[in-house]
Amino acid sequence: MKAVESQSSTLAYLTVFPDNYEAGQPYPMIVCLHGRGADMRDLAGLAPTIDQRGYLYVCPNAPVTISIGPGYTGQAWYEPGGTPSQQRWSKR
Repeated sequence: MKAVESQSSTLAYLTVFPDNYEAGQPYPMIVCLHGRGADMRDLAGLAPTIDQRGYLYVCPNAPVTISIGPGYTGQAWYEPGGTPSQQRWSKR
C-alpha cells in the first residue's frame, strides 16, 4: 500500500492507495476521521488490516491545533469547549 499526503484549500489529508492500484479504475472509499489530539497518520495504519486491495482510504487532518500537554500539540475538529457550529472553519 502507498500513502500520499496532500493539501486541499482547507484540509491536509492522507490517501492510502491499495496494492496494485490502477489509475482510472473505480474504488470504494473509506474516510477515516481521527479523534481529538491525534492526526491523519494515526488511522492510516489500519488500512492494511481492513483490506489491502479493494479500497482507497482517505484520512483528513482536523484543522484546529490544540495543546495536549506541556510541549505537545495535536489536532481537533473544533476548539476544546466549543461545538463545530461555533468554529471559524465550519462557516466557510
